[in-house]
Amino acid sequence: MRASEGLCKLAKHFRDLPLAIKFSLLTALILATTLGLSSGYLIERQQQLVEHQLQGKAESLGRFFALIAPETLLAYDFSTLDDYISEITAREDVLFALVVDREDRPLTTHVDATKRLMAAASQGAPQEMLRIREALAQRGDVMLMDFGIAHRGDALGRLFIAVDLLPSMNETRRIALRQGFWYLGAILLLSLLIYFVFRVNVLRPVQALMHGARRVAAGDFEQPVQNPARDELGQLTATFNDMMSRIHQEREELRKLSRAVEQSPASVVITDTEGAIEYVNPPFVRITGYRPDEVLGENLRILKSGQTPVEVYEDLWQTLKRGEIWTGELCNRKKDGELYWENATIAPIKDDNGVTTHFIAIKEDISLRKDYEQRLFQQANFDPLTSLPNRALALDRLEQAIHKAKRDGDAVAVLFLDLDNFKHINDTLDHASGDALLKHVAVALAETLREGDTLARLGGDEFLLVIDEYDDGKAAEALSQKIIQALSQPVAVGGESLRVSCSIGITVYPSDGEDPAILLKNADSAMYQAKAEGRGTYRFFTPSFNQAMAKRLKTENQLHGALERQEFEVFYQPIVDAMSGEVVAAEALLRWRNEELGGNVPPDHFIPLAEEIGEINSIGGFVLRQAIQQMAQWRQRFDAPLCIAINLSARQFANGGIVAEVERALREEGLPAEALELEITERLLLNESHGCAAQLAQLRAMGVKLSIDDFGTGYSALGYLKEYPLDTLKVDRSFVEGINAGDSECNLIRAIIAMAEGLDMEVIAEGVETESQAQSLRKMGANYLQGYLFARPMPAGEFEAYLTARAGGRKPQS
Repeated sequence: MRASEGLCKLAKHFRDLPLAIKFSLLTALILATTLGLSSGYLIERQQQLVEHQLQGKAESLGRFFALIAPETLLAYDFSTLDDYISEITAREDVLFALVVDREDRPLTTHVDATKRLMAAASQGAPQEMLRIREALAQRGDVMLMDFGIAHRGDALGRLFIAVDLLPSMNETRRIALRQGFWYLGAILLLSLLIYFVFRVNVLRPVQALMHGARRVAAGDFEQPVQNPARDELGQLTATFNDMMSRIHQEREELRKLSRAVEQSPASVVITDTEGAIEYVNPPFVRITGYRPDEVLGENLRILKSGQTPVEVYEDLWQTLKRGEIWTGELCNRKKDGELYWENATIAPIKDDNGVTTHFIAIKEDISLRKDYEQRLFQQANFDPLTSLPNRALALDRLEQAIHKAKRDGDAVAVLFLDLDNFKHINDTLDHASGDALLKHVAVALAETLREGDTLARLGGDEFLLVIDEYDDGKAAEALSQKIIQALSQPVAVGGESLRVSCSIGITVYPSDGEDPAILLKNADSAMYQAKAEGRGTYRFFTPSFNQAMAKRLKTENQLHGALERQEFEVFYQPIVDAMSGEVVAAEALLRWRNEELGGNVPPDHFIPLAEEIGEINSIGGFVLRQAIQQMAQWRQRFDAPLCIAINLSARQFANGGIVAEVERALREEGLPAEALELEITERLLLNESHGCAAQLAQLRAMGVKLSIDDFGTGYSALGYLKEYPLDTLKVDRSFVEGINAGDSECNLIRAIIAMAEGLDMEVIAEGVETESQAQSLRKMGANYLQGYLFARPMPAGEFEAYLTARAGGRKPQS
């Protein structure tokens, strides 16, 4: 046990020694072992050589003695034998010589007393000589040889010679010891030489490689290992430097990649093939609110919100299992429960054998974009005021309903709804009140519909209803009546209690059409038919009214560009003094002739349409300039204080430029302001949204006269008359026509004239066609008369001729 423990300690100490010492010790041990083995072999060989030489010498003596001894033995000449033996023993290497007869009895007794092995017995004692021989035969440093003595074949005796090997052995040992010392010195020098050579050529490069490896382990790749040698270690060093350089480059690439991943604006997640999270970058932490220690080892399912369809996840995993890249959008949930949208790209990470070992997900938070898209979708598809679908989405819903009905063999009803007199309500109150009313209407309409039906606002006061699985006309009628009844209930808007009526047009798929645009147009046509027949009702689409709408559309198309094509002409109708009958003024009336529409188009057909499509401003400006220019010429030619009356649309006050336009036209044509009378409607006085009161005051301050046209036919607000600087009030032709019908119409006209006189306003009665009507109006106090009784509206040339004739044949001034 102690020996084994010692060997273990020795082996441990040896293991801890420096490599150069280990190598030198092993080299010395090998050389020493080799020396020992070779020295033993050399000593043995030297000994064998000496013994062989001594043996040869002894054999020579023995053979020589055997030749000469028989004569002596035959004569038993013992003294001669002793002489021979004395000569043999006198040799330095011979310790002992003895001759015995055939019975092994000693015949000689001579022993050299100087020999170191001489027996203590008295010289010549036969038995003692035999014991010496036997004792010498057992010694390892003595070589005992015997030789037979014979004469003619007869054995006479034997000769024993003992050769001393010790001197030669000692000499051999001295030689071996001397050579051993030389060998040991040579081994020591050789070991030291090997040590230094190994240290310089092996150990130092190895240590340099070791220090280089430590620097690499510590992250230092800047200093390459120096070794200029071209041997194997030099090649190893060069390989190490190349490897270090590649590792450094790869490390830098990995560092760049790591920094890119860490600092990427997108969140990066690495999972195993089962979805367990192994890495997340800072953006993931910032976006989700989870710390890395909270998600590492967890499955990526912790982010699921339940809002992403299952089919998306099935497609995701099927794609990844095929080793392909999946890209899509996911709705996930943050740590605090907030939902967010991500645009995710998930790809498999494969090893060198193409086996998927991990998945990497690069995800971008697109919540803001989705919110923006949702707002854009809302803005693009929904009305911002009522949050109802707009025209685009309504048509899409209608198209879907048609596809479904076509597949199931059902019908679809389309209801086009328009509020009656909404513009009047909007102008009377304000736009905020109008918006509030529209919101109320949207809520009331939604409450009348079934779930699944579509309600949309097309714009303004127009709404669209799409009824799926439509049965028959009775259902549409019942719904229309329900809508009309719901909207007729009083609603408080802008401090006023209002009742709203509506007109509804109904069309049905597939009987009235199969295209959404056609159905919408048909429903719109039916709605206009309902308005034309008294409002507050509903009508089904009929082809005849559709033809009327087609004509309206054609009129609208022709109205665009009519001014550029010079299709408009200003006609003039005289206004006469009720008492004297003299022409005091003319009203400018617009006429339109268009061959595509069959010639002359009545004003009541195109002027409301021009107001609706926004052409009235340019057309009104044309009439204003043309009439002022013409009247300026007539006043100069006839030297008469004639006036010109021109109708203005409420839309001409909307842009605030009417005052400047009138002032510029008067100045350019040289017409006095008092020669111009502008006719406006009651509705304009009630519309404060255009700032008409201020504009009317400016016009009146210029000297322009102001007249109320068609008084009493609309929403008359008598209280407004005294607040505006009005000069003239025109009694509508509908009242004049009823003068002969009874006293009620006469009393109404008398009241209007009396009111005008009380407000210091003059009265013009229009539509006078008979002399009796003229006489009645004169008696009632009308100031001026206008109508077919005096003249129809006529072009400028005819009117000028008319003025010439009324002047008694006088020619106008040139």
